[in-house]
Amino acid sequence: MFLAVAVAALTFGVWRWFWRPTLPNHDLMLAFYLVLLSAITVSAFAVNTRFRGGLIGATVFGVAYLACILRGGFGVKSYQDALVFGRDVNLGLALLLVSFLLSQLCAMLFWSKSDATG
Repeated sequence: MFLAVAVAALTFGVWRWFWRPTLPNHDLMLAFYLVLLSAITVSAFAVNTRFRGGLIGATVFGVAYLACILRGGFGVKSYQDALVFGRDVNLGLALLLVSFLLSQLCAMLFWSKSDATG
């Protein structure tokens, strides 16, 4: 529990430190997206994870969204591009949660216990 509180406090501290209210903050939002995607991807590799199906689904969606929609963060040249990019990152973060929940539901419905154990 202490580690979870420390991670949350550090995340909000970094977010607040680098947040600029007059700018679109697309770099900060992309960094937050990449940190979250990295944590989800590493968690999906654990064999005995309870939510493994959801994590794998969220990882696949997150990488595809990063490649197809966000284009890896490249291509932001103007203020308007940065605003659109920031909106797209927020949409991607929301859809990561939807993807996780849908993938977990599918895993619970279609994977039997014998498939999960080998």
